[in-house]
Order: sequence, then C-alpha cells, then structure tokens
Amino acid sequence: MSQNNYAKHYSKKDFTVESFRKDGQISSIEIDGHILIKRRDYQNIYYFCCQNERKKDLMCPAQCRVCLPITKDSKAEMMEEHSLVCQARKKKLDDDDDKLDDLEKKEIKKSRSQESLPSSPIKDDTDELINKEIYCIVSQEPEITEKELRTRLESKFNEKKLPKTKALDNKINAIRTKLGTTSLDYVWKKNKTEEGYPFLRSLATNVIKINGDDVQLTYIIWMSNFQMLRFRSADHIYVDGSFDIVPKGFKQLITILAEDPITKFGGTYCFFDA
Repeated sequence: MSQNNYAKHYSKKDFTVESFRKDGQISSIEIDGHILIKRRDYQNIYYFCCQNERKKDLMCPAQCRVCLPITKDSKAEMMEEHSLVCQARKKKLDDDDDKLDDLEKKEIKKSRSQESLPSSPIKDDTDELINKEIYCIVSQEPEITEKELRTRLESKFNEKKLPKTKALDNKINAIRTKLGTTSLDYVWKKNKTEEGYPFLRSLATNVIKINGDDVQLTYIIWMSNFQMLRFRSADHIYVDGSFDIVPKGFKQLITILAEDPITKFGGTYCFFDA
C-alpha cells in the first residue's frame, strides 16, 4: 500500500521551502504567502503549523502536512485553514510592504536626480546562484542523477561555467548526506511495477538479539502479484543469500526462488534486503 493513501482527503497546495535548520532538515515552508513552522514528524510525514499559532492575539489554527520524500511534485495537505484574523494581519502587512516599496522607489529616484552615482564593478555571484540552485533541486529530488541535474542547470544558466562531472556528483552526495537521504526514499517511490501494480510488500524495522545485544534490523520485501500466485502454488522453494552486490546502506540480499508448477523450472519470486 502506498504511503500517500489516507482515510481523509485534504486540499492540496503548492509550497516552497522557506528555511532549513543547521542539520539540513526543513524548518519552515511558505504557502500562499503564509509561513508555516515544522512542529513534528511521524512515520515519514512532516507536520507544520502557522507561525502565528502561539501568538496570543492571533492563535491561528492553520496546519498542514507534507509526505516524504519531498520531490518537485510534492503538495502540502491543508488540515486546517488560516483564521480570518490571521488572513487580515497578512493583508495589512502586505499593504504596508507595498507602501514602503513606493517610498523607497521615490527616495531612489530623488537621490539619482540630485547626484550621479560613481560607477563600481559589478560582483559576479553566478557560482553562488548555481550552488543555491543545486541545493534546492537535490533537497527536493534526492534521487536525481548528475546527468539530469546538469541538464536542468544548463537550461537555467545558459553559457555559464558549471561544475565538472565529478565535482557536481560530489555536491549531490554531500547534500544527500546532510539531509539524511537514504536508499529508503528510493524504495518508497519505486513501490509499484511498471504496470502500476503493487511490488513493495513489506518495509519494516524490528529489534533482534545478537550475542545478547539489541540490534535494529530493517527489511524490505518485493514481490509482484504474478510472483505471489506462482509462489503459493509451488511445491519447492529455495533461499539464496548474497552479500557482495548490495548497495551502500544494506547488509544482505536474500533471493527466494520457487519451482514453477507447470514448467518445473525455478524462478526468482521474492527479493529481501536486510
């Protein structure tokens, strides 16, 4: 079952990441001009509340949740909308900002008419902008490849010098490490077959005893509907454990094979990572 299935459906809205914490985790997001602060997370879901939630004169009840992993297609689900008082406060602040912008424009125009400003060299901040764009893309799409990221950067920074292949790959890995992105994010996204049928059957964590010590074991089981039917009708099954081919973060790949009742040949019907 996909993690995006909920008993209750909320209105979905686009959001942008507004700030990060020192450990790289998302601290706040912005939706329709409102800032919402992350309050807690539970079972791969981030919960956010309006920044005016704890202000005595406002006490805004607005809440939303965002399901992990966060990608470019992710939406925030509004569990509670902003109060009328909170919306009125935002409108007043927006109006004040507009007035301030008008005053600043008049002051700039007046100063330029009175004196000519001395020319100064323009600072080239291209590298900084590129690095910010890389961080923004990888933080929302941690599974992106170096080639895909380069294509995106080339379309935005036309004719600008981009990091070389190895340097760009190192930047991607560094951001993944900082944000704590693991192989489990990929597992959640690839939970169905190409035809759209269930493939991920189990993703769980248990604590077992090894030499008297508690050890946390995370295991993942994949099996298609076709494989499950064949497996149930098989008379013989075989289990094989391989160690050298697993990606970083995994310890063992266990392959379960079943004898096909029709052809009498063995087939791979289940993959189990531990």
